[in-house]
Order: sequence, then structure tokens, then C-alpha cells
Amino acid sequence: MPGMIDEQTEAEAPHPEAEEGAESPEQERAQAGIGSRTKAADAIPAELKPEYERLVLAAAKILYSEQAKDMVQQQMSRQVPVAQMIGEGAAGLMAMVLRSAKGQVSAPSVVAASIEVAAEVADFVGEAGKPVSEDDRKGAMQFAAATVMQGIGMQKDQVQNALMGKTQQAPAAEPAQTEQPMEA
Repeated sequence: MPGMIDEQTEAEAPHPEAEEGAESPEQERAQAGIGSRTKAADAIPAELKPEYERLVLAAAKILYSEQAKDMVQQQMSRQVPVAQMIGEGAAGLMAMVLRSAKGQVSAPSVVAASIEVAAEVADFVGEAGKPVSEDDRKGAMQFAAATVMQGIGMQKDQVQNALMGKTQQAPAAEPAQTEQPMEA
């Protein structure tokens, strides 16, 4: 995938795992001014919320890092629809986070986090001066979720079943599966 994923290395991505004695991901997000922009967290079972929050925080840390400035500007200058540009960027951020994850993370957390990250990227792009319509924003969230689901080998119904607490569990997202760039 052109753009963000091509230029980031594993060493630059923060681990989404909680550190000993560290603040909760929710507290870190609040202190950094990164609030919830979607209802994706509402669909996550309580036991998966900490994992979801860690994923979103790790992606936001990359997005706002000094090392990512050139990568973000390059992604923003691409001549593709705004929704696609934002969705690809969000999916790329999630791929970087997953590569740096220790062990497995749940597929519902990954997909929900990709939606939240797409909203964060949309706000970032808008604040940088590029017009982002509500349709662009919604399209970016759908694009990111679909790209991430494809990248981790999931079907849409598996994610929906897992989020709804049905007995058929979605497979866990393994960082090794995101080594290849995710294409839409």
C-alpha cells in the first residue's frame, strides 16, 4: 500500500502493551487531548476496552510523532479521494501498531480501533488545512475497517458476531499477519 505503511519501521512504533505503573490508556488519551471521536468503543465488550484503548493510543502516538511528519505529509499529498487517503493512513497506522504488539490482540479491538484511528486521522488532516467532509470521514472509517479486516484475514460477519457477543468467536489478530502491506 502506498503511503504511511511503506516508510515506518517496527522500532519506531510504540508497543500497545500497558507498562508497569503507567497510567491507563484512557488517562493518557485524555491528557494528550485525544478524545473518543466515534461510537466504536461502545460496541467493544468491557473486557476488551483496555486493549482497544492501548491500540488507539499507540496509533495516535505515531500519528503525532516528530518522526511521522514527513510520512504524514507525503500521504496527504497523494492524489486519491480524501476518504481513501485517510482510510489508508489509518490502516497503515494500525499495521504499524500490530507489528509492534507483543502476542495477540483481539480482532474486534483491532477493527474498532481502526475506526477510531480513522476519525483521529480525519481530524488531523482537517486541522492541517485539507477539507474533510462528513462523507469523507465516514468513508475513511469504513475504508480503514475493511482494509484492516482484510489484512488480518477476517470476514465482516465474524467481526459483527464477536462484537455482539455471539458464540462464534473471531480469530485473534496476529502481528505476524500484518507484515505484508494491507491493500484495499
